[in-house]
Amino acid sequence: MIRQARISFPAARSGGNGEVQLDEPGIFTEPAAASCRGFLNRVLELENLREISIDPVRGRAILFHSVEQASGTFLRRLAVALGQPNPSHASAAESLCLRRSRPSSVSIFRYEAGISTWKIVHSLPGRVRLRHDEIWRKYEAAQHIENELRAVHGVTQASANSHTGTLLVSYDESALTLRQLLYVVEGLLKDLTDLQSGSIANHNRAVLVDNSNLGLSLMADFVSPMVAPLSAGVLVWSNLRKFGEAARELRQLRPGPATVYSAIAGLTLASGMFFPAALMASLVNFWDRLYHRRVATAQNHLLTRIRRQAHFASVCRDDRHWEVPIDAVQPGDVLAVRSGGLIPVDGVVSSGRARVDERLVRGAVDHAWKEPGDQVYANSLVFEGELSVRVESVGVQTRAHAIATVVHAATTPAKASLSSRGEPFSRNLSAPTLATAGLGLLVGDINTALAVLRPDYATGPGMIAPLGTLEDITRGLDRGIVIRNVDVFARIGTIDTVLIDLGENLRPDPQFLNILAKALVQLRSDGKLQIGLISDRTPVRTNDLADRLGVDFVRNCSSSLDRGAVIDECQQEGGRVAYIGDCRRNDLAARQASVAISLGDVVCQAEDPADAFLLRRDLSALAGLWDISRQYTLRRRAVYTRTLIPNLCSVVGAFTLGFTGLHAVLLTNLGVFTVYRGASRWLRDAQIARW
Repeated sequence: MIRQARISFPAARSGGNGEVQLDEPGIFTEPAAASCRGFLNRVLELENLREISIDPVRGRAILFHSVEQASGTFLRRLAVALGQPNPSHASAAESLCLRRSRPSSVSIFRYEAGISTWKIVHSLPGRVRLRHDEIWRKYEAAQHIENELRAVHGVTQASANSHTGTLLVSYDESALTLRQLLYVVEGLLKDLTDLQSGSIANHNRAVLVDNSNLGLSLMADFVSPMVAPLSAGVLVWSNLRKFGEAARELRQLRPGPATVYSAIAGLTLASGMFFPAALMASLVNFWDRLYHRRVATAQNHLLTRIRRQAHFASVCRDDRHWEVPIDAVQPGDVLAVRSGGLIPVDGVVSSGRARVDERLVRGAVDHAWKEPGDQVYANSLVFEGELSVRVESVGVQTRAHAIATVVHAATTPAKASLSSRGEPFSRNLSAPTLATAGLGLLVGDINTALAVLRPDYATGPGMIAPLGTLEDITRGLDRGIVIRNVDVFARIGTIDTVLIDLGENLRPDPQFLNILAKALVQLRSDGKLQIGLISDRTPVRTNDLADRLGVDFVRNCSSSLDRGAVIDECQQEGGRVAYIGDCRRNDLAARQASVAISLGDVVCQAEDPADAFLLRRDLSALAGLWDISRQYTLRRRAVYTRTLIPNLCSVVGAFTLGFTGLHAVLLTNLGVFTVYRGASRWLRDAQIARW
């Protein structure tokens, strides 16, 4: 098996460890292969083994052992271990991530807390600093590890630094041991193989390019005019795409943002002043990068709350409790969850009594007491008491995972620059801006026209989405509403009729009816909504319930076609209907309605056509959706106002005070700053991110 071995004595290393070097390309060339793992399964059982370094390029492995055992003794025991059959039981080598994204040595460290490819740089109770080559100079990999760790129950803080390849973790030792933490971070390395850039992050323009262009234009305008041709060439090259788009807009006789940008480039070339153009481009890209980083931070914070999970569970087997990774838990197992613990699965309480916080998965306002027979869900925190839970669903099958999947999709828009997101608003102002610039060119000069054209009407409105969407989705989730289609916030304000379809699940108990009646009163507080009730029950029982709830009309429907007919009836005179019911079962009605809100027992299913999901069936959260919609409308108006005022001031100043393009750039970015501060105020209030 091993063709060559070389022994180095302890004195040869400053650390005082002995070395055994093994050469075998057939084994060590592929560290992640089964042959190498078989080797590791055997040697990791040896006492006093401290570290293994595998060099796949040379097909070599170096084993470091402590001086407590002579190299000769260690070598004899190594020979015995290599002669043994591969262990049938699971070994530590099976959980190690041995594959690397680039050719490099693989180091395996043995600690009292376990075996890992992470090197412990420094360790204190509840705090450890680790290092790994897989996050060195890899920003996205480091951020992925950091974000995933923050969702681990027991981790209080995690910070990854790609410049040094280190990871600093603070954790609660009562909820997570160092051995368990090493197991978790080792597993996170396996996710890095297929890791790709998130669609939120924007890397269209590098900082170096922006700074170089800015410095070049500064030289051309104020130091050496000989550099002007080079600066002009950069300006033309950077706007070639806009020139093509402007040509298409002019052929259609519909001038838009591309026409405005092309006019700016043309007048800049005519004026010979390149610095304002370069400064504007640099600031636009600065806001774009800053904004998208803020959005990514906010999304990670939101998803961390939903995806927070325990990676280990206490399984009850043979009258004993065994701590096992959550991946080893199967449906039918019984788990013990103590006070302060996080329920890791969906299941049913088999014994015990506890007070549980399940707001993120049920939309509950207060903590609920759980007793035998009650349903519990993953990501619920036990505050008081102890439960035995029989597992029904685990991992991707849980309710919490379904909610997290929907929220992640809703808060991850298609990759686009900040300016392109705001183009629908700026497009309406393109023709007036061009006309005003033409007037400025007639009554003034090129500088007047440039001052009129310079204002940026796209960057500010572009901040409405997706940062505004994140705010709305977060507020909705806090109220027990899961948003799938972000357009629901704009559409919900146009609704005039609400159809509530409780099907056969009309609970007769007074407490449920009182909560439902209060929810309907809140819903119609503005006096503009008509509320109808749809039921599968008999007309007598349905009419009696309608009187108790105070709805405007009642319809008895026995099929999805009947429900669709009711929606058509309400929409005949141009009305817009919100359908609230089991959208998966009555998908025809849900697709016909302007807004579909699901009340199904199993939320967030892929085949459910709903725009949003209510986590509670009593509709207590429904009025909150209309409140968020009103806030959405007010925020849009505020952003438009903050964008228009400084830009219009620069236009007025161009005609009255002789403002130049540089003045317009400064005023415009002052407006963008106010929009940015306003759009991210909720993040500062929640201490999600700092400016």
